[in-house]
Amino acid sequence: MGSHSYEYHKDKSSLTAITVFHKTPKPYKGGVLTFRENDSILEVDLEPRDLVIFGSMTDHAVSPIVLNEDVKSKVCFSDEGLIYQKAQDIMNGRISVSKFIGQPFP
Repeated sequence: MGSHSYEYHKDKSSLTAITVFHKTPKPYKGGVLTFRENDSILEVDLEPRDLVIFGSMTDHAVSPIVLNEDVKSKVCFSDEGLIYQKAQDIMNGRISVSKFIGQPFP
């Protein structure tokens, strides 16, 4: 079964805001937001309705998301060609809402 993740990258904006929604208990493993700067790593495991705002030029990644075995899912393809799991009932999985604010710094 596929998973959804993002390797380390920077966004093309000034600020990035991310909110995550999911049922409790969490119906998946992974999805940890990780920040990297020099030799430091900060991992943030978001709870439902948490909001994180950070400078978009900060290296960040999301670990692979794998739905728990008891969650019915299907493999899907995004417009970018990524393969990921989608719960048949959208509220069985994880919803992440991202907002990119402002123009990138020069």
